[in-house]
Amino acid sequence: ERCCFVHQENGKKAKDREQKAIMLKQNYDQHIDLETKIREQQQIAEKQNDQEIRLYANAKRKMAGLRKKREGELFQAFQNHQQAMVDHLATLVKEQVDDEDSRIAKAVAQRDAKAPSRRGGWQKETSSDAKRNTQTSPGDHVS
Repeated sequence: ERCCFVHQENGKKAKDREQKAIMLKQNYDQHIDLETKIREQQQIAEKQNDQEIRLYANAKRKMAGLRKKREGELFQAFQNHQQAMVDHLATLVKEQVDDEDSRIAKAVAQRDAKAPSRRGGWQKETSSDAKRNTQTSPGDHVS
């Protein structure tokens, strides 16, 4: 009896140890599975974070490129406007010079129309005055 009892008790202890071992292995396996899942979640989070950083960097680069392009467009618009102003001013000056030239030509034509004979006499007087002026010295008075 005693032998059977010890044997039963040893069998019970062995069964208890076996159950403890199974539970420990299950707990260990669950712990390993949980750690694996946590690592996978961390990797997924890191990938998402890296993707967000890449998207942010690409957006920032694109915005910088758009800003540079816009600055170039504004500069070109300013240059075009400045050139248009220069061209307009040049046109105004040319028109003013042309207008002045035409007024001078008109005044000369009117003067010539009023006194055609006087002009020739005036030129002769001017020629003779020039001859007389070259013959006199600066201190001489012409009478």
